[in-house]
Amino acid sequence: MGFVCSNADPRLYCAENTLLMLYVDDLLICGDGVENLELVKNMLLEEFEGRDLGATDHFLGIKLQRDRPKGTVLISQESYVESILQRFGMDKCQAVSTSLETGVKLTTANENTMIDFPYQELVG
Repeated sequence: MGFVCSNADPRLYCAENTLLMLYVDDLLICGDGVENLELVKNMLLEEFEGRDLGATDHFLGIKLQRDRPKGTVLISQESYVESILQRFGMDKCQAVSTSLETGVKLTTANENTMIDFPYQELVG
């Protein structure tokens, strides 16, 4: 089929005018033209067991909104961000242009204060 694994992401495969994203048993095919996508899909289904779930509006927690006439795709992780805010009790917080008042003097944190805080999970 001519797909080559991307250097940027081992789950992304590229061919002329077609991208194939594979994660465990989920597959997303993006490309130029419906006919091309149908050809790739049919070739994959001949080789591998699977089923076509049709056009998608979500893939791995990412919301996808296509506007075919304009040729645009909008991607959003809003629901993921909302779940992170809820998990850390910040879902009711109000947005501000800066998180600190200007002129605040920062001090070195005590190592023991951050030991049980899941900082990496929070920032991703």
